[in-house]
Amino acid sequence: MYFIDSWDNEKFLVGADRYNNHISTKDNSRAKNICNGQFKSDEVRSMSIDFAHTADELTVSLQDFLDEDPDNESWGFRDFRVLLHTCGGNDNDGCRVVSKELMGKRLTSDSATGWFLANNDGLKASEEQFNVISQCANEDLLGGYKKISVLKLFKTFTGLPAHNTLILSFRLFIIDSWDEPMYIQVDGQYVVEIKKQWGLIRENICGGVWEDEIVNFELRVPHTADTATVFIDSRLDQSPDDESYGIS
Repeated sequence: MYFIDSWDNEKFLVGADRYNNHISTKDNSRAKNICNGQFKSDEVRSMSIDFAHTADELTVSLQDFLDEDPDNESWGFRDFRVLLHTCGGNDNDGCRVVSKELMGKRLTSDSATGWFLANNDGLKASEEQFNVISQCANEDLLGGYKKISVLKLFKTFTGLPAHNTLILSFRLFIIDSWDEPMYIQVDGQYVVEIKKQWGLIRENICGGVWEDEIVNFELRVPHTADTATVFIDSRLDQSPDDESYGIS
């Protein structure tokens, strides 16, 4: 990827299908004269982006948020490749699927088992499983608009076969007026912090009057135990008709 001339903190977005997957900006501390442009301040960077994807077709979008003419700030790319990692659910390819309950176009309450709500202290909020299904962008999801906000979600997976890496693949629906982050934990260890990317959001997909974001995640976590507790640590502080989330 070539970041050319006078970029000043503008964002560059690489999207897969309609979902945002990767945001970059020029690192001016590494810039030097490469393309002999007006400002002699360029960066060339090799980029590799992993994201979860299962469909038989893929649309990749490249979008800049530059605000000057191309003789002032511009970009380009080369050596573009799309590589597939197949996970067939057997031991031959080194990857075994151990949970698929939220996959498919149409979900029901029976599709989500073993998920529970937790309060701000991380303690189980109810002995009843959380299996509320709603819709966003014509997709079924666990949780969603007016369904969950402040409370957190967790599930413990048991009987895992011998392994050294855990791969969490999911789609997160970031609905309405998020101002706070969300954290994903595995066995009490923080894996990723998630924030809504204000300024890059383009449409009101579902929920209230605010614009929304849907993001695919594929997180690789070093892991060897035969159980794993996945904790979705929401830090939202408003009612679910103002800010909410869901997963599929």
